[in-house]
Amino acid sequence: MSHPIVRFVGFARVSTKEQEAEGQSLTVQENAIRAYAAQQGGDIIKVFRVAESARASEGRRVFQEMLAFAEDRANNVQCIVFKAVDRATRNTLDLHRLEALWEKWKIDVRIVE
Repeated sequence: MSHPIVRFVGFARVSTKEQEAEGQSLTVQENAIRAYAAQQGGDIIKVFRVAESARASEGRRVFQEMLAFAEDRANNVQCIVFKAVDRATRNTLDLHRLEALWEKWKIDVRIVE
């Protein structure tokens, strides 16, 4: 019998001003992530937010911070939540990093939409 996921981490990312105007703002994403976790009966222990339009390297830094936070077993992260699949990764390397979290630590990835 599997245990319910109760400890979520969220990740919200915008890359252009147009995305914010089209309903993909960081706040909209965070609200959707928090609502999803609550619907699942869990808690968001941390939300990582980044606007990459200013500096692409900043976004990678925040993504790396999120991965390190999830891998730190003291945080007991069970799942990372993104509002949409295009917010989860920018490239296949990101996808492989998320897959490695599952393989090594059984940290799930969920997409709200």
